[in-house]
Order: sequence, then structure tokens, then C-alpha cells
Amino acid sequence: MNVLDQIISVQEAAELWGLSPDHVKRLCRDGDIIAKKVGNSWVVLKDQDNPKQRERKTSGSERIGIKGE
Repeated sequence: MNVLDQIISVQEAAELWGLSPDHVKRLCRDGDIIAKKVGNSWVVLKDQDNPKQRERKTSGSERIGIKGE
């Protein structure tokens, strides 16, 4: 398999995941998804979980660092 078949653009990832391109870029920058900056653009690994689904699984209290008793 060609390595280029395994990557997608920010725009393609945004459409695939139902997110805005700016949100996908932020996820790339923050290291929340597997991505690599090439020049001025990000390339995203195609076969990874939708970060939108992961955000839903994490409760609000876990996201802001509140620990249970």
C-alpha cells in the first residue's frame, strides 16, 4: 500500500469527522490526533478514531481535571 493512501488533508478530515477545518488544525497542533505538518499544511492519518466521538466519551469533569472522590 502506498503511504499516500493512508493520509488525508485537513479539509478531508473535517468533512469525514463533521468538524470545521480550524478545529481539525487545532487538534493537529495540540497533538490530539495523529498528524504531521508538511510545509504550511497538515496531513492527517486517515485510519484513526473520530476525535468528535472521543470528546463525547470524556465527561465534562474529566476534561477540566476534576477528580471524583
